[in-house]
Amino acid sequence: MARTMRFAYADPPYPGQSWRLYGDHVDYAGEVDHRELVARLVDEFPDGWALSTSACALHTVLPLCPAPVHGPVDPVASERAATLGLCP
Repeated sequence: MARTMRFAYADPPYPGQSWRLYGDHVDYAGEVDHRELVARLVDEFPDGWALSTSACALHTVLPLCPAPVHGPVDPVASERAATLGLCP
C-alpha cells in the first residue's frame, strides 16, 4: 500500500513586518521565529514544503533552510524592491 505524502505551505508575515501588520491585533504574539518555523516544516513535512517571503528577506530566510533549496525568485520584484528602497 502506498504511503500518504504530506506537504505544507507557510505564508507568515515576512521578517520584520509582524508589528506593522498585526501589532494592533489582540492576539499579536510578536515577530515570527522563522528559524523555528523552518525547523518545524523540515521535521513535520519531510515530503516537501514551501515558505513564502519577501525578496528583501531572502538573505535572512535562505540560510535557515537545509540544502538544497529550490524555488522561484521573482527578479523583477527583487529589483523593484531595491529600487524603491524597500530593502534595508
